[in-house]
Amino acid sequence: MREATSIHIQELVEIGFHERASDVFVKANSVPMMRQHSVVKPLPGDWPVLTAADTERIIKEVMTPKQIEKFEHTLESDLAFSVGEKCRVRANIHMQRGSWGIVCRIIPLTILSLEELGLPPVLAELTKHRQGLILVTGPTGCGKTTT
Repeated sequence: MREATSIHIQELVEIGFHERASDVFVKANSVPMMRQHSVVKPLPGDWPVLTAADTERIIKEVMTPKQIEKFEHTLESDLAFSVGEKCRVRANIHMQRGSWGIVCRIIPLTILSLEELGLPPVLAELTKHRQGLILVTGPTGCGKTTT
């Protein structure tokens, strides 16, 4: 089993990216988790149950001192970071039952084609118009960001 002190958020997100997860979660009293095809499950690997101190250390790695100071006042923070050339991450950091938690939304850097997204050909025609507004709406996790 891994030592908690050797765990880094970038590594957890990279594993989630390779597993095609949409989100990675880190919270106290749990192993690192991921959302894959709308199902929340443990991240693959031999992870320890993280303590509140482990979780706080892991999360602070992606925060600036100013972000940490603001978080300590508001108990919530939204930020973004990159994991190498693989993906970008939108993260929400929050307090959960008195300890730090983070939800990382994984955003791949490669842009999928309309066909790869499974979208109808009529959308390709809409993109050829010189004017207009297309709204992409829907619930969390349905592909708005990817689209």
